Amino acid sequence: MMTDRHDPPAPTYSNSDGIDRIRNLDQFLSTLDLGSFRLEMLDELHELLTAMRHYKAEHGGKAKGSFTLKVNLTLGKGDLMEVQADKTFKHPTTPAAKAQLFLLPDAYLTTTNPHQMVMGVRDLDSGARELRAMSDPREVRDPDD
Repeated sequence: MMTDRHDPPAPTYSNSDGIDRIRNLDQFLSTLDLGSFRLEMLDELHELLTAMRHYKAEHGGKAKGSFTLKVNLTLGKGDLMEVQADKTFKHPTTPAAKAQLFLLPDAYLTTTNPHQMVMGVRDLDSGARELRAMSDPREVRDPDD
């Protein structure tokens, strides 16, 4: 269960020897930069989830994102453990712009397929045409009209 972002770090638990022990990941992350690392990580996760929702609304399909938490541990003298953590978030990327073009023999691009026959449009009658009303097929027309 996730705690409120503004809560203080979760308490550690004492054993019979009186030494506090870190027993969960939330407690562990709260030790990094006095808890600010954990809060930053939650904020960045929220930004990622928001970006994924916007991506899906704009582009449809599946929105993909990820985050990585990398923790380096170094055990030094006197059993002192040095912890260094880094986080990376990968937001959905906008789809690449696309086009389909044809390469001409002179190394220029065109949107017209050079192998397709071009059919020109001709004007059969450049003069004005008289519009006539359609006659009723039941009417008998005089062929001399």
